[in-house]
Parts: sequence; structure tokens; C-alpha cells
Amino acid sequence: MILAPVPIHGASIMLGPTMTSRRWRRGNYSMIYGIMLPIFIGFTALSVDTSWQRISQSQAQDVADAAAYAALVQLRQTGDANLAEEAAKTVVGRNRVGALPGELGDIEFGSWERGDVFKPTGQRPNAVRTTAGRYSDGGVKLQFAKIWGKDSVQVEGSAVAASRSLHVVLIMDITGSFASEIHNARDAALTFLDVLEDLHGKYDMIGMAVFTYRFSNEWTPMFYLSDTVDRKAARLQWETLNVASKTTTGDCKIRGDGKYPQMPREYCDEPGTDHHVGIIMARQMLLEQSDPFAYRATILLTDGQPNGLKSSSQRNDVGYVEERWREYAGPTPHSSDAIKKTTVDEAVISWEDHRIHQWTVTFRDQNAFLKLAAQGDGKYFYTTNASDLVPIFEEIAESLPLLIVE
Repeated sequence: MILAPVPIHGASIMLGPTMTSRRWRRGNYSMIYGIMLPIFIGFTALSVDTSWQRISQSQAQDVADAAAYAALVQLRQTGDANLAEEAAKTVVGRNRVGALPGELGDIEFGSWERGDVFKPTGQRPNAVRTTAGRYSDGGVKLQFAKIWGKDSVQVEGSAVAASRSLHVVLIMDITGSFASEIHNARDAALTFLDVLEDLHGKYDMIGMAVFTYRFSNEWTPMFYLSDTVDRKAARLQWETLNVASKTTTGDCKIRGDGKYPQMPREYCDEPGTDHHVGIIMARQMLLEQSDPFAYRATILLTDGQPNGLKSSSQRNDVGYVEERWREYAGPTPHSSDAIKKTTVDEAVISWEDHRIHQWTVTFRDQNAFLKLAAQGDGKYFYTTNASDLVPIFEEIAESLPLLIVE
């Protein structure tokens, strides 16, 4: 290797391979930096635009959810698909996706049940499926991805909102032991009606069954809450709710003359309370409705005490047949233990075979069988104060599921 002398202030030093390598390395770094800079810029652009795309996608999903919900609320209240679609468009247009107003993609009306899939249908739909996002002008504008030859991207969200018509039957105990608290039960039923009146959908229905001794009557047949005439008629009827009309061939008095003509009859030799007859009557009322997707519920109110029954004599003697209301007559004689078992059995049948959710509400006597009779989404409520019945019924009414978005 030849070493070249280099003068420095009159002296000489020899340049070796170390100095040459350093100059060569500096040149390499500049070259690498020049090559990598566009790549670094590209990845930075990709990172920024990817984050922006994800934010826009999240916005699109939120807008789709809101559109489905808005359309379903309108559909539930009016049953009009055109109004529901307009509601969806309004919501989408008022929300931004990628810094610009969102756009409604598709909207479909159909049927849906939990665990099921959306099925398009034009007959009494209970669900809405929407897509929303940014479609026009290529979609959401990107900031830096132009260096990759891409300046926009479409984003879209999809949502299904479902509503099930609400079918409810109140099962009210009107036995004589309820006499001093029946006004609390009446107020509770009217409060329940008030809540559903505010929240009702076009196809929501409600009715009332009452029971005494071994008989249960369809006191208020199922009616649509959206029907103002029927709703007012039911309110007037429920304002007269009382204990059974005590009818006898002898002396039988409860609260005055003990006769309430607007209520089903109970003869003096018909003591006792059989809860299961109310459950069967309510179930029959619910199953007669044609909506296969309805959310079915019963709310059983009682003072909680089952009493064994014996064969009636006076009713048979006079040959009385109830013609004002449809009636279900349970078995007799019937022991208290049999009443408890049959009540639970019938509640289980209603749930397992027909998906009827049951709430049970009782005061004065706390009985385990009534807790077991609560089925499905239903809960058991117990209080020693009958004035608590109003807030309890209000809580139940407000807890009934109306809308779901997935």
C-alpha cells in the first residue's frame, strides 16, 4: 500500500485507510437517507391516513346505529315505512362522517328475533337494517396517501335495530282478603297503563285477567294501546277495579253490601285463592294474538296466600253461569299445596313452551312458590306495604324491553 504524504504547516503526515473509510461512510449515509426519506414520508402518510380512515369508519358505524334506531322508533310509533326512512335520512344528514355529512346507503324493513337473523319482509316489520357512510366523490378524503396514488376511501357502517310488539296481561287477585288494599292495586294498574301509554308502539297490546276462588275471567280483552277509544274505555273500567262481587243466598257482606256488579261473582261458600287459574287465562289471551314476534309478559298481583278450595254448592244450586266475561274454571277440591305446585308448573309451561315472561308481585304474605313462578325476564317483588304497589308496577312497566340495536 502506498501512503501519500500530506503537508501540514511544514510537516508531513501519512493518510491511512481510517480517514478514507470515514469519508466513504459519510457518503453512504447521505445516499441511504436520500433513498429512505420518501419511504419514511410514505409510512407517515400511511399512518396518518389509516388513523383518519379508522375514525371515519367508527363515525360511519355510529351514524348507521343512530339511523336504524331513529327509523325503528318512527316505525314503532306509526307503522309507516316511508316516515321511518325519512327519519333515518334526517339523522344521517345531521351527523358527520370524515368531516362531511353522512350519507344513507340502504335501508330495509324486516323481522328479527334475538338469536335470529334479519329477514326482509313487508308484513308488519319489527326491524330495520341500515347502512351509512361516505360514498360520493370517492368517499372520505385522505391527506397524504396521494403519494401512493390514492386520495379517498369509502367507509360504511351497518346496523340492525329491532323492536318487538309488547303484549302484556295484568293478572289481578280480587279475592276477599284483598278488600282493604284493592285501591292500591287499582292505582298500580292505572300507573302501569300510564307508562305504557307514553311508550307504546303501534302494535303493543294489553289486557287484564282477574281471579277469585277457582275462577279467572278475561275482564279486559287484549286491545291495542294505539287505539285511543279502547284505551279510554279500559281506563274507565280499571278505575272500577274492586274485589269480587259477594253474592249469596244468605248473609255475606264485605265492605258494605259486598256487591260490586262490575266485578265477577264470588259466592259465600267459595273461600280460597287459586293463582294458577289467572296464569292459564292470561296465557290463553296472549296466545290468541297473531303476532309471532311479540314480547309476551304477565304480571301477577296477589296478597300471596293460597287457600285450599272446596266444592261450591250455592253457585251450583242457583245454576249461575258467567256470561259477561270469558271464564276459566280450575279444579276443585284443591289443596293449598296443590295450588302452589300448579301455579309454578303453569308459569313454567308459559315460559318454556310459549316464551311468556312472568313477574309476580305480592305483599302481606311472602311465599316461595310465587318467587319460583317468576319466569323468563320476570322478577319477584315482595312488600309488606300495599302503597309500594304503584312504584313497583311503574318499575316493571319501564323495564319492559322495547328497542334493541345490534
